Amino acid sequence: MVCAKKAQLQQFMADWGQRMNQTYKEYTPGNSINFNGVQAPDGLVGNVTMQPAIDQHPIYLEWSENGQVKDGYALVAVYSDAETQPEMQKHLYLFTIKEILMAICILEQQIMQS
Repeated sequence: MVCAKKAQLQQFMADWGQRMNQTYKEYTPGNSINFNGVQAPDGLVGNVTMQPAIDQHPIYLEWSENGQVKDGYALVAVYSDAETQPEMQKHLYLFTIKEILMAICILEQQIMQS
């Protein structure tokens, strides 16, 4: 199941890149991209070199192959076009899962279906 979702995301990013005239590459721990001085994903998980935040509230990211973590946000994929785009036109996408938010979404979907 995890492999199928990963393949779907890879295809989506390839299609998205083609539509946007951009080329995205996937990055994983140990295979990071330097994005504005921060190694992603390595500099965003564990001993961070840049503190990720949402609405100026620091968040904790943990790399996860299956979307499950003990605490914080599961960082499941990182994509960037930084190797192929000129300065000031580079993009970095962090795909995260927050367990409690997923539970709320699933509950809302189940309620709407019943």
